[in-house]
Amino acid sequence: MKEGVGINQTIELMFIMLDTVASIITCEKNEDLGIAKLHTTKIAHAQVLGYLQRELNYAVVRAVFRMRLDFIINAKSLSELDAIVSTKASLPRYDFGTWRTGPYHIPEEELLFWGVASLGVKLYSHATDRALEIFERISKDLGDRSEGSL
Repeated sequence: MKEGVGINQTIELMFIMLDTVASIITCEKNEDLGIAKLHTTKIAHAQVLGYLQRELNYAVVRAVFRMRLDFIINAKSLSELDAIVSTKASLPRYDFGTWRTGPYHIPEEELLFWGVASLGVKLYSHATDRALEIFERISKDLGDRSEGSL
């Protein structure tokens, strides 16, 4: 991992994941769905480690992970699990002046995407407005807990 990824952050994410694994093992009655949830949890963990390797804001990454794991725990089908870890789950669609999101949209993850996208290209004004709207909404929620850069 990159030097910027702290061991304490990695360990904290592991404990969050282990809590989810324990919940799945003890609460899921459908064995096949339980196994799929465990596999999906592993995928979600790899995704957030990828965010940390890009040195994205840890408080935001942790929030994304917690929300994604909550979706996984509450999933009722394999197709839901596929949608939850889809790379498109938190990408909004711009449709005739309106931003549309799906059922597994995580605003914090969308903020991470906007941060990465804005480094590589100049955003159109409606995209910049959307990124600022999401940032303002999330920064109120995170308050002083945020650390590092987006």
